[in-house]
Amino acid sequence: MLSRFLPLLALTLALSTGCARPVGADTPPAGAPAVALETGQQSLRIIIRLHEATEPSPALLARLGSVCAARLVHERAMSGGAHVLSLAVAQGDPRAALACIARQPEVDYAEADARARPQAR
Repeated sequence: MLSRFLPLLALTLALSTGCARPVGADTPPAGAPAVALETGQQSLRIIIRLHEATEPSPALLARLGSVCAARLVHERAMSGGAHVLSLAVAQGDPRAALACIARQPEVDYAEADARARPQAR
């Protein structure tokens, strides 16, 4: 008789002690920066693809950041050789830094990460 109620008891205990978290509770929402911002910094999530379609090395991110006056942090890889990065600038517009990154010779494309929505027909 007691064995019938054990799963229910275990679930009740897990929920009451805070062991269960909603799915995605530890991931930031889309568009939220992954870098810790200092006072006055502005950030932007971007999608970038390099000519070699390889993961951007820390040295390359540091070089692009110094050339374009931005701090770049790799967040995750995407399909097709693209990568999601967080871009933060201390002064100015992060979109100007994005344009600077897009002009670099090793970059195929760089664009702002925007939420995709289905189009109505």
